[in-house]
Amino acid sequence: SFAANGSDYEEYRTAISHSELSFAASAAINGGEIVTPYLLKSATDASGRVVKENEPVVKRRVISRETSEKLAKILYSVVTEGSGKGAYINGYNIGGKTGTAQKYENGAIAQGKYISSFIGFEKYAGCEAIALFLVDEPVGAYYGSIVAAPYVREIFEGIFSYYDVSPEITDESERIAATPFDPYEYEF
Repeated sequence: SFAANGSDYEEYRTAISHSELSFAASAAINGGEIVTPYLLKSATDASGRVVKENEPVVKRRVISRETSEKLAKILYSVVTEGSGKGAYINGYNIGGKTGTAQKYENGAIAQGKYISSFIGFEKYAGCEAIALFLVDEPVGAYYGSIVAAPYVREIFEGIFSYYDVSPEITDESERIAATPFDPYEYEF
């Protein structure tokens, strides 16, 4: 601990895996449940017969449905109005969160070393997708809004193109798309 303004407080460090971060973010927006992930919905043999089909398996509830709905609303606004606008694609409902973390070396903050990130999600055509993009020790700009969010946008553009998911353009989505984005506006 250390003194600041005459009072002591403890500095906490947390480390989680990429998978754990993705599980937590998924639970935050899926109704509050930790769900066993899978990469393939189904597998077929050479004749086209389904030989394996995966279905979501709920492990446990970690937050209430109401809290999840509130979090999802906030995370959608991060992309439409906040630091995650670099991930915005007109006509799609992407939510997410930027992240910028200082790295530690030998138990102390490593000056000038960061891990920057953006985790984004979208629900489309009855499916849900989540994408986590991390940049370890970015050079120059190091905020997740600058170095990670635009790559999540590219990932989702690829998903939408591959699955032929059409955008739903509205007056509101056009307004958001036309609003200039200055990622440095969100520096702390």
